[in-house]
Amino acid sequence: MTNRTVRTKSAALGGALLLGAVALAGCSSSSSSSSTTTKSTLDPDVEQVLALAHGVAAKEGLKPSEVTVTAKVSPANDSWMRFTVTPKPGASNSVQGGYGYAHQAQTWSVVATGTAQVGCPVNGQPPTVPLSVITSFGLTCPTA
Repeated sequence: MTNRTVRTKSAALGGALLLGAVALAGCSSSSSSSSTTTKSTLDPDVEQVLALAHGVAAKEGLKPSEVTVTAKVSPANDSWMRFTVTPKPGASNSVQGGYGYAHQAQTWSVVATGTAQVGCPVNGQPPTVPLSVITSFGLTCPTA
């Protein structure tokens, strides 16, 4: 699980692309001597986190046609990813972007979401996301 790179997928096309890739992966064409198979190039872990992020956006009432969702693996610890949900050009002015963190124990789960200082310590409580992970994305916490 090391040396993974950023993979992105548009929310509007995400389901269609994923379904298309799954449908194509299950099909093969063959000639008399060979066959070919097409499959998705997204890292399976990134796909899982993108699906979780799409779910977070949907719970906030955001339409897939209004947002783009991206995910990036933490350079500090590859069991953590940061995802972003950003409005697409032309989306309603009421659409506000945000970001969050997902962590993989046995499966990927969303740990924290918001628009600022996500995962940072609050009211003397420990951070919900390790500070090394937060800083690996170029972010800081006000108390760190």
